[in-house]
Amino acid sequence: MNEAKGIALITGAGKRIGYHLALALAKEGWSIAAHFNQSEKGVMELCQEIKTLGGNVITLKADLKNNKEVIPLISNCQTELGLPNLLINCASVFHKDELGTLESEVFDEQMAINLKAPLLLSKAFAEALNNDHIDSQKHSSANIINITDQRVHKLNPTFFSYTLSKIGLSAATTTIAQSLAPNIRVNAIAPGPVLQSIHQTEDEFNNECNSTLLGTGTTPEEIFETVKFILQTKSLTGETITLDGGQHLKW
Repeated sequence: MNEAKGIALITGAGKRIGYHLALALAKEGWSIAAHFNQSEKGVMELCQEIKTLGGNVITLKADLKNNKEVIPLISNCQTELGLPNLLINCASVFHKDELGTLESEVFDEQMAINLKAPLLLSKAFAEALNNDHIDSQKHSSANIINITDQRVHKLNPTFFSYTLSKIGLSAATTTIAQSLAPNIRVNAIAPGPVLQSIHQTEDEFNNECNSTLLGTGTTPEEIFETVKFILQTKSLTGETITLDGGQHLKW
């Protein structure tokens, strides 16, 4: 374990990218507030790994479709672990639809979890920092990192409502950065193929990676290295870094 860095609240920490980021940050000395909803088994395994390393971790359960459960996450983290100085909005749902198959319930769920919850958490995060009366120099080290998707750069009609939710989060990354400067920096990472999705076979995932401009996708380790780059780069805000092997550049 490295020297303590601060407190990171990560949504969707019980599986996939969120799990990897939480564990990697813990190894770097961060205390972790691991949000989950249905992935209780995964978040318990995460906690065990972090505790084995000698790290500090709590779990926070919340249904991100429910505003009444989303809004208290920051204050609950502050009560149980301390005031976070890093918020990573990683939780996401990924349902396949097109305009012709659009269903109100699916649309609302993806907008609530992928877009509205990150916005509400960002607002609560900023309010908590402002109310804490911490020295402004410490405030300037606070960060929000949104996990979006390369498909916001290269539109197509599939995954219709998911894409709209990620486009909204991508735009919000810029406007929230404008709103919260200079005390909080806000950036995004837009991955391409990282891990096999629920909609793919292993062969389909491998073919997707091979078909990118560079013939490869990205990895959870690269995403973590990009998180570290964002945290270390004090002049960076309002930007999206795309990690997709050039997938969005194919023509």
